Amino acid sequence: MNIKVKRVPLDFDYPINIMPWKGYHNPYSGLPCVQCDGTGKSFEEIYCRVCDGHGIVWPDEKYRSLAAGFKRIEPPHGPGYQLWVYPLRLSQARPISPVFPVPSRLASWLAENNASAFYPDLYTQDQWDEFIRGENDEDD
Repeated sequence: MNIKVKRVPLDFDYPINIMPWKGYHNPYSGLPCVQCDGTGKSFEEIYCRVCDGHGIVWPDEKYRSLAAGFKRIEPPHGPGYQLWVYPLRLSQARPISPVFPVPSRLASWLAENNASAFYPDLYTQDQWDEFIRGENDEDD
C-alpha cells in the first residue's frame, strides 16, 4: 500500500476513507470466470478454454472494448493538501484525510489521528511534514 499527497481544491468534498475515488473505477469490468474461478487455469487444462486463460469473461464484446478504452479521471487539482492511500489496485485509491490549506496543518492532523497505520515509518508531525513537503516538490 502506498500513500501520496494530492493537491485538490480546498472545498473538495469526497468521503474520507470510505469509498474509492469514482474516477479510477472502470465501470466496464468483465466478470470472473466461474469455470476457473477467475484464475485463468482449469483443473484439467493448462489454461481455461472458457475465458482463454484470462480469468474474465465478457457478456458482450462491446464491454471488452469499452473497458480497454477506459481513461481514469483524476480528482480536480487545487491549492489544498490531502493524503490518499493507494492499495494494490489503483481502482481502490481513496482520500484518507480532510483537505488542508497548508502542509503543516495536514501533518498535524495525520500525527493526531494515527495515520501511521497507513505508513508505519511516519509518527510525528515533523516526520509527516517532511514527507508532505517532499511529495509536493514532485508534483509542482
